[in-house]
Amino acid sequence: MALEVKQREQGKGSDFPTLARYKRPLLVHAELLLDLDGELEVEDGVDNARSYSTHLETRPTSMEEAAINQLIALTKETRAGGSAEGAHLHIVHLSDARTSLNLIKEAKQRGDSITVVTCPHYLAFAAEDIPDGDTRFKCAPAIRDAANKEKLWDALLDGDIDMLSSDHSPTVPEMKLLDEGDFLKAWGGISSLQFVLPATWTYGRKYGITFEQLASWWSEKPLPNLLV
Repeated sequence: MALEVKQREQGKGSDFPTLARYKRPLLVHAELLLDLDGELEVEDGVDNARSYSTHLETRPTSMEEAAINQLIALTKETRAGGSAEGAHLHIVHLSDARTSLNLIKEAKQRGDSITVVTCPHYLAFAAEDIPDGDTRFKCAPAIRDAANKEKLWDALLDGDIDMLSSDHSPTVPEMKLLDEGDFLKAWGGISSLQFVLPATWTYGRKYGITFEQLASWWSEKPLPNLLV
């Protein structure tokens, strides 16, 4: 089950012990809805809505960071000898290779049972290259800048990102509002399943990836971590 993190009521306990009992992983879309007053100033008008930078403002990296901070406050229970040993947290489609990824790395180093994936569109594209109005690129979390993309590749090659997934989210063309190019109203999701292998291989050749790595990220590693 994939869940979007919500604020946990104060005093409510973790569900990780229940997951441990049944040996089930928890798959989480790690974005926490925030009060963006003062951070987000989206003006009315077609030009503003057609800018990819507007979409970035609505999905800041702080949403990923807030969600992951809340999650790793609980995953200490999954350590050896903990009350939820045997439970596992799997963070799906990470896009923030800076603070959010560092939080995950630190939790892993402490012995928390966590895996994390990213997606080909975060490894292939950069925010500054997305044309105005091209809502094909709208997704959540958002595609971030070129420097972030390089950090994602580094993390994947170093093993800090465990595996890859598609986050395949297709819809009918009409819902993407391709003629209007309105990033605020268009469907958020990328139809990507059919491109995952050629995209990973094509963009990964710059980094010297091998077929063995490709097989590991897409097939070998997901099986033992997510088999239920």
